[in-house]
Amino acid sequence: MITKEPNLVTLDFFEQYIFDMDKIRIKIKAPENTMVKRNFYVGHAPDWWTVSYWSRVMVTYFLGDLKYIILDGNNETPHGNTTLGTIRNTYIS
Repeated sequence: MITKEPNLVTLDFFEQYIFDMDKIRIKIKAPENTMVKRNFYVGHAPDWWTVSYWSRVMVTYFLGDLKYIILDGNNETPHGNTTLGTIRNTYIS
């Protein structure tokens, strides 16, 4: 849900947007009513990017100090050197 503040969104909205855009599932560890910067990037991060690079470049900027985890298709947290392509494949296997 987008709020009256045009650049802020709910955690659920942000998590779903990340999945819709990059096909990577994240879970933000914050109170339910926390609002975060809206992620305006478009496109799909390359499969060869690592989890640690992607999270630093594409997620942390919008979440600031909020903690989050990345989940693969088995609901496990992948190692930072895992490629996005490897994670994406776990959602469809």
